[in-house]
Amino acid sequence: MKGWRSLAPQHGSRRLAAHRWGSGPWPFAFHDLRHVHASLLLQEGTHPKIVSERLGHSGVGITLDIYSHVLPGLQAEAVGRLDDLLKAGANV
Repeated sequence: MKGWRSLAPQHGSRRLAAHRWGSGPWPFAFHDLRHVHASLLLQEGTHPKIVSERLGHSGVGITLDIYSHVLPGLQAEAVGRLDDLLKAGANV
């Protein structure tokens, strides 16, 4: 699979289709794989900065703007962590 990085998306889709399904149609756009890749990494807790770098975004803000819907529980998680920290501090 050498040289895939420099392929235009439509060429990558055709090559993936040929690799996986022979001459049959590729059921996804190549760009869909990019979104799945980012979404899965973020859902599994990969730091957004790392995902941003993997996608080649110029800044993590772009990644967070595009994929924030994947992480709907971030606010609740942050509040829970702060609550835990404050409770732990009160017990010291």
